[in-house]
Amino acid sequence: MELSERKQAILAAVVRDYVHTGEPVGSKMLCDTLGGLSSATIRNEMSDLVDMGYLEQPHTSAGRVPTIKAYRLYIDALMQAAELPLSEQAAIARAIAEGGADVEQTLAAAGAVLAGITGCAAITTAETDAATKIHGIELMPMGLHSGLIVLVTSAGVVSSKLCRFSTALTPHTVELFMRLAHDVLVGTELTSFNTASIQTLIASLGDNGLELVPIVSALGSLIEQSGRSQLHVQGQANLLGYREISPVKARQIFDLFTHDEEIISLLNRPRGVHGVIFGSETCFDALDTSSLVVSRYRLGDGTHTGYIGVIGPIRMNYDRVIPSIGFVTDLLGSINTN
Repeated sequence: MELSERKQAILAAVVRDYVHTGEPVGSKMLCDTLGGLSSATIRNEMSDLVDMGYLEQPHTSAGRVPTIKAYRLYIDALMQAAELPLSEQAAIARAIAEGGADVEQTLAAAGAVLAGITGCAAITTAETDAATKIHGIELMPMGLHSGLIVLVTSAGVVSSKLCRFSTALTPHTVELFMRLAHDVLVGTELTSFNTASIQTLIASLGDNGLELVPIVSALGSLIEQSGRSQLHVQGQANLLGYREISPVKARQIFDLFTHDEEIISLLNRPRGVHGVIFGSETCFDALDTSSLVVSRYRLGDGTHTGYIGVIGPIRMNYDRVIPSIGFVTDLLGSINTN
């Protein structure tokens, strides 16, 4: 059966009305929206759209709601993307500019802006370039058996790890470690620091090696963590405002947010024309009533890349969400963090 222009117009109207109200859409409601079509004609066309898999009827006497197939067609071909008002563009630009040259603060600002204007949970990832180097290392004693290791990369990312040691963290141990960090580690690429290199490094220290084993091992763990893509989520509480996302489902999503690698692997999957991933198309039950809109960003200097987007209900306002993410992505592309 052919999807005529009239069917497309009716389908688009159903999607927009359902996004706006959250209630099944009936033929009488569409009469006012479309104009010029009788309720009987709209009802017949909607019946065809059900047969074609674009609409479904949740209850016998209720109106129709869009299916994933309908949302996909709407997003790819029928959507009328809203243009952001100039005042809103300026407000977004000011908010992101507050991050300055700090990559983490810039992405945090971008995520906060997206969460605010879309009413969804915003996600950002920061990927580590293969050439990223160790820019600085500090070890700050926090007690006799504990210390805070701080790592700064050439990409401007700061990571820290509070560690407890079985042996005492003496001034001599701290001095040995800082000398090692300054003479050997600073300036090396993150990717060159692995289990084998740690063992080689410790062996090269001779008698001092045993004393530094716990600290160097903890540093290795921190470097490995810093070398992975970092995921940040903001505006999680927004998800609690949608009836499609029950409190139980929201808790499942919040738990999923703690599994960085799973979310990042999801973002790396093929996406539709506008970067939309429907949760029901993934293997995560927590997302079966949600969808993601994701865009890949590259900061202006070209050394920082990752994903930025939102997670919300399937019934999200794609007309507004998609151009909002596009605007923020373009804005990030104009920022130079050098």
